[in-house]
Formats: sequence, structure tokens, C-alpha cells
Amino acid sequence: MRMRSEFYIQELVLLLHGLNLQVGDCTKVLKRERLKAQIASLLMPWQSDAIWMALAVKADILMQHVSAMQELREKIMLSEGINDDMQPVTLEEIFQSQEN
Repeated sequence: MRMRSEFYIQELVLLLHGLNLQVGDCTKVLKRERLKAQIASLLMPWQSDAIWMALAVKADILMQHVSAMQELREKIMLSEGINDDMQPVTLEEIFQSQEN
């Protein structure tokens, strides 16, 4: 289902910032889990395979989450609106024009 968006540029920028923060949090979680797995595999070498398999499952779930957020970011950047001249414009084009 598609809905017509009534977001303003400031709201879209806040959404993009929130997505970037969430990706950063996912990275921190993955690093923390990897450290836990390293310590646990040193303390319990007989469970090493199970520990690393559990980390692989967690990492896969996090990477799927990050991938979905990247796709959402692309959709936001390609979302169309109209500029002051009533011409269709994407958010990406607006950002590029502001940089120049």
C-alpha cells in the first residue's frame, strides 16, 4: 500500500538522522556481542562452536535490520515533492542544490 506523504524537509531530515543513529547502535551492539563471544569462547572452549554460531545468527539478524534501514533511507532520499516553482524534485536533489 502506498500513501501520499505530507512530510516536510525538516521531518525527513530527522527521519534520516534517526536511521543513522539506529545503524550506529546496531554496530555498537555487534561489537559488544563479538567481544562477549571472544571471552566466552576462551572461558568455555568446548562450547566455542555454539558460541560463534549464536553470534553469527545475531549478526545476520542485525545485518538484515541494517539492510532494511538502508533501503528505507534510499526511499526517503528518492521521495518526490514539489519545489517553490511547483516542479517535481527529490530530497536528494534538494540536498545537492543546498550544497552548491
